Amino acid sequence: MLTPEGMVTPERFESVTSYWLDSRDAAMWNCLFVLPPWLEAWWHDFGPGAELYLGTFTKGGTLGGVAPLLLRGTEASFIAAPIFAIISTS
Repeated sequence: MLTPEGMVTPERFESVTSYWLDSRDAAMWNCLFVLPPWLEAWWHDFGPGAELYLGTFTKGGTLGGVAPLLLRGTEASFIAAPIFAIISTS
């Protein structure tokens, strides 16, 4: 999805890991719980039965953020942190 600010696209763990390994912005990855290997390990243990959505925001080819979401029915929550936010469409 193209927005005036940049591009939002669905991704796979491999591409998000590639962004992480190629990143020159260490501040974006300064927490264990946002690192792609952590998210992927969490997903494999706790994600069965749900749908994965990894959205990235880029502007000018530079990664600006990742939205790792676990989707179950009409609810979405952040991977590895379902207590932080649950978004419901009902």
